[in-house]
Amino acid sequence: MSKIMKMMLGLLIAAGIFACEKDEIVTPPPSDAAPVVIQFGAGVTMAENAGAKEIKIQFNKAAYRTGTITIEVTADLPAAFQAIPAIKDGILELPVAKGAQSASFTLHPVDNSVEDEDRTVTFEITNVTEGFDIGTTESLVATIEDDEAPAELVAKADFSPASGSLSRNQAAGIEITIVFSRPLPAAGKVAVELSGGAYEGRVTTEPALNGNGKLELEAPAGATSVSFSAKPVFGASWDGDKTATFTITATDGGIEKGTQLSFALNLPGEAPVSGRPKSWESIASGWRFKETYEYDEAGRIAKKHWEKETPALSQGTATYQYADNGLIEKVIYYPGREELFFQENSRIVRSETISNGVKIAYSEYEYNFFGNLSAQVEYHRQPSGEYLQDFKYVYEYDNNGDITKQLTYLRLASTGALELKSTRTYGAYIYSLNPFPMIEAIPGVLMQRHLPGTFRMAENEADLLYTIRYDFGFGGRLPVRRYINGGGTSEVTTYEYY
Repeated sequence: MSKIMKMMLGLLIAAGIFACEKDEIVTPPPSDAAPVVIQFGAGVTMAENAGAKEIKIQFNKAAYRTGTITIEVTADLPAAFQAIPAIKDGILELPVAKGAQSASFTLHPVDNSVEDEDRTVTFEITNVTEGFDIGTTESLVATIEDDEAPAELVAKADFSPASGSLSRNQAAGIEITIVFSRPLPAAGKVAVELSGGAYEGRVTTEPALNGNGKLELEAPAGATSVSFSAKPVFGASWDGDKTATFTITATDGGIEKGTQLSFALNLPGEAPVSGRPKSWESIASGWRFKETYEYDEAGRIAKKHWEKETPALSQGTATYQYADNGLIEKVIYYPGREELFFQENSRIVRSETISNGVKIAYSEYEYNFFGNLSAQVEYHRQPSGEYLQDFKYVYEYDNNGDITKQLTYLRLASTGALELKSTRTYGAYIYSLNPFPMIEAIPGVLMQRHLPGTFRMAENEADLLYTIRYDFGFGGRLPVRRYINGGGTSEVTTYEYY
């Protein structure tokens, strides 16, 4: 081998040795390019009413790149809290920004008013993206403590309101409510008893009373009240006012007795209808008139149904409404036509007739020393809108309070003087009570207490005298038929009673 060839071979061998030595030299990455180690701190404990709390994940150094931390969430009651970012399918994905020194999420306990056990939530880091490593504390346990103090673990039960009223015609009944002082921390029951027999079987309940006259009402946790219905019993006697008393007798669960433990249900009686006037019907030559009465719970006339044939048939119904003291307050004659009554010192002193919302007339009333209605003055609306007096009625009575005379005057437009137009006289009274008075100026104001034996009418240039006789029913107390004869006419009136 030539000297030159040997030299070239030596150079090649040296180059190979040098290359092998260069491959074995490893240059470590710079310290800031090493993975970022992340881990939780210590566990946390918080009350359910403490509000939001930030949960931090600690970094051993600033992140040199963006990334994502995957956290698995397990809880014994998932509804007890919320988190931001939101948890989806038990996973919380937490983004990491480049340069961040830590990462965090927010835990929101749900505050309720129910007695609960303490709840726990476990957060475990299960995965991180490139550039991050999971440290030794990969999980954190958060404990959410119930905030209901022992003194608040019950709610007090009271009736509210403490009384009510139920009438026989209230088929739907009324609702009776027991309110709780706070939302129930736990489910409970209230036992209610219908006490005594003062209600005389007029009322039943829904849910129904058991055989001991009690009912048990269940209330779920969180409830603010519980209720039941009281309804009238069909067919029960309603004579006289009665009272049914409901009493809270026992509670359990999250409920304690309050202070208003009884509810008084007023059951207003209805005046006995039996024996009351039902209807009267008068028939004479060429005409007929009939009135039928309905009564309210206080025994007052509630409706008058009338029908008239002269000879064409017409009919209608007048509805009566009363003030709290029992005096008449309104009569509705038909839709759009009504009469309003006004009182002073427990006497009707004025009435107004309203037609389709317009006052078309009014009357003023006067009384004598004995409290009998002595005069009525009528005023009617004129086309100009003013009201002028036209008729005045004057009433005279005997010592028994029976009307003896009705004088009707008309105001003359020309002079303003009052001119007598009619005189009607009642006499020869039979001292038997009159359930169907022949005259009434104000509903409910009695003007004829006994049965008249004669009736005289002087008007329109005629002066007619009628005699009246009666047929009496069983015991002779109530008339069942009345006959009026005179002036060439004969009229028969028949009475019916409930």
